[in-house]
Amino acid sequence: MSTPRLSNAVTLDLFEGETLRLDDEGMSDPPSSVDAAPLSQAPLPEAGDRYELLGVIGRGGMGEVQRVRDRVLGRVLVRKVIHAELAGEVPLERFLAEARVTAALEHPSIVPVHDLVRTADGRPAFTMKEVEGRTLSALITERGPRPTGEPPPQDLIAIVLKVAEAVAYAHSRSVVHRDIKPDNIMVGRFGEVLLLDWGLGRWRERDRARFVGAAVEGRLTQVGAVMGTPAYMPPEQAAGDIDLIGPPSDVYGLGAVLFHVLLGRAPWSGLATLRVLGGLRCGEVPRIEDPQLPLALVELVHKAMAAEPSERFADGAAFAAALQAWLSGAQRRQIALGEVAAAARLREEAEALRSRARAQQAVAEAARAALPAHAPDADRRPVWAQEEAAQDLAEAAVRLEVEIFSHLQRALTHEPDLPEAHAGLADLHQARHAEALVRQDRIEAARHLTLLRQHDRGAHRAWIEGLGRLTVFTEPHAAEVEMERLGLVDRRLEGVERRALGPGPVVDLRLPAGSWRLRLRAPGRTEVCLPVELTRGGDWTQTINNPVWLPPLGALGPDDIYVPAGPAWVGGGEARYAIPRQRVWIDGFVIRRHPVTNAEYIAFLDDLVAQGREAEALAWEPRLRVEKDAEARPQYGRDEQGRYRLIADAEGDLWQPDWPVVMVTWEAARAYAAWEAARSGRPWRLPAELEREKAGRGVDGQPYPWGAHLEHTWAALQTARPGRPKPWAVGTPPQDRSVYGVAGLAGNVRDWCLNRFAVRGEGLIVEGRAVLPDLDDVGGPEVWRSMRGGAWSGSTLDCQQSYRLAAPQPYAGPLIGFRLCRSLGPPTPLR
Repeated sequence: MSTPRLSNAVTLDLFEGETLRLDDEGMSDPPSSVDAAPLSQAPLPEAGDRYELLGVIGRGGMGEVQRVRDRVLGRVLVRKVIHAELAGEVPLERFLAEARVTAALEHPSIVPVHDLVRTADGRPAFTMKEVEGRTLSALITERGPRPTGEPPPQDLIAIVLKVAEAVAYAHSRSVVHRDIKPDNIMVGRFGEVLLLDWGLGRWRERDRARFVGAAVEGRLTQVGAVMGTPAYMPPEQAAGDIDLIGPPSDVYGLGAVLFHVLLGRAPWSGLATLRVLGGLRCGEVPRIEDPQLPLALVELVHKAMAAEPSERFADGAAFAAALQAWLSGAQRRQIALGEVAAAARLREEAEALRSRARAQQAVAEAARAALPAHAPDADRRPVWAQEEAAQDLAEAAVRLEVEIFSHLQRALTHEPDLPEAHAGLADLHQARHAEALVRQDRIEAARHLTLLRQHDRGAHRAWIEGLGRLTVFTEPHAAEVEMERLGLVDRRLEGVERRALGPGPVVDLRLPAGSWRLRLRAPGRTEVCLPVELTRGGDWTQTINNPVWLPPLGALGPDDIYVPAGPAWVGGGEARYAIPRQRVWIDGFVIRRHPVTNAEYIAFLDDLVAQGREAEALAWEPRLRVEKDAEARPQYGRDEQGRYRLIADAEGDLWQPDWPVVMVTWEAARAYAAWEAARSGRPWRLPAELEREKAGRGVDGQPYPWGAHLEHTWAALQTARPGRPKPWAVGTPPQDRSVYGVAGLAGNVRDWCLNRFAVRGEGLIVEGRAVLPDLDDVGGPEVWRSMRGGAWSGSTLDCQQSYRLAAPQPYAGPLIGFRLCRSLGPPTPLR
């Protein structure tokens, strides 16, 4: 057979599946010398009638593909037969080389060649296993573009990995495919992955003689010949530099296929073939510009598709190893994300359980409050059941939270740096740290803060740093601002650092979280003490819409304490009848530093007598009931002129002028306030419950006027001094002072309040704002009024400022006194 001259025409696959013939002036004639017999001259057995033709499956440039039945083995195969018109030696040898190359590769992802024969009309043909399935191109097209935020398609990436493993095997057998593309990758019905069409496959230089001989290989690939598919073709192949074509060339094709899988489009998509070839020959390569894709995977593609072969992975095995490493990590990440998702679902359930537990507990508390103290067990059983139900819900929430922590920790065992797992744990520890701070549980707070620091990746930075932001506007606008941090001195909160800030306003000042006290001064105005609470990562804001108002000079008396409008924490704690802890806006008011003393109350009674209002004086004088059914006797004596004076009580104790007055009814206390209002021209009254609580706690919800720690000697209590308990002089002990300077709020005597008593505090707060009771509500004997504060014969439990109790309006007792209060300042709208 003569050897025809090889045409300079080159066939290239286009993006649309068409072909393009390009003239390449670099093409040369095949060598004239032959050092091995051509494949076309090798003897082939005759097929005879072994194969029954079942039909033609398809046709291509080299030949046609038929479906045949092997009559000997009874199986259906595909047979590839060269076109009869391709009688030239080079096309024929290329056809036969494909069969020889494919047959030399025995790998699960390479279709095996079963037979190489001549048909009855003398044409070479080889038979292969028939593969049913779909190409990777079809799968990518069906999948469509990857939605924003979606992870890369791991199932398709796994297909690329199987192809890479087949290519790695071929490279180990010294074979280079040279046409790796999605159209040549078949995915079978049962998940098998096959790399097809080894028609452009060639042996590497050192091994080609072992299989086909040097002369035959020279005929198949000429210097300057460009064969392959431009979209997946490396620069050296586009340039026809056969000396550089090797395993790194296939690595480029694998990277290009992975490029297509990740972006849903081929490299160079939309560009003309000549433009692509020109770019490749100039060393241009496509790059992925998608920040949503994992950086490690993008870098893997870029390395595989590097312009220089030496900068790529060395061969298919190196590429497969890198892709396997990434895919294993991605699979671990998916498992870990599944744990995070499970934790998120459980957290929603836990929050719902906590909400139901709180609601159930509120129902139980209301039911219990409605029962009289003498209610029998039969009436209490429904309440017990409600309380048990609330407890069961709370316990179920705790059990779920343990599971949440377990899920998130398991996620970290799969993916130690998983941001979502660390974020979930950080959120939980931040919430528990906040709860511990409210409970003032320093040990638990320290534990959760330490764990929060371990897991936070920036979302809780402000919380961890312990900084808050302060914004305070005043009226007048440019008040001088001095501030001091409140720290522990002998376990009590006192000013420990003081600094002047100059004229206000204060805007977005970052300060360590904790309790602070501002002193605000302006010409012609009274100095105002403004305590503020800065929380971790939070803001304390009193803007130009709700500024801190400074009273004019003369608006306050020497013992008047102004409590400016603003938010404050009320309720909570273990005190009896405490309302639920909540943050409430309370308008500005003035409260007297001390409760009303015997001396002041005697002046009131004497003035009534002087005005000819003897009957009122007799009605309001303190009276002590010595025995249950005996008539209450006056606690004060009177001299010859009818003026009131202090006398010894039934136990022989002489009451002192600076003791707080006791044994006065709610109506008597209210009458004194009305007398003082008329005398001073200021609207004095009794304090509302939440005004009294804010005056004692400040704004940060401290349980006691001086802070969170309690010693018996810090309040006028039964245990604070030796001897028989009795009242203390107002202002003693000196530790019983609030942040505003109000004295005697934790002990000595309880203060009558304006409010009608409601067990759960109904009516105290409306839409987050403290409500002032009706000042004209005179009530009657059956009405119970609220009281706040501890007592000289009381216990430490009474000292908490959220402690509430009540008595009938006409009741007078040795532990009950009162102090005065009045509203001051414009009502401030909530913003």
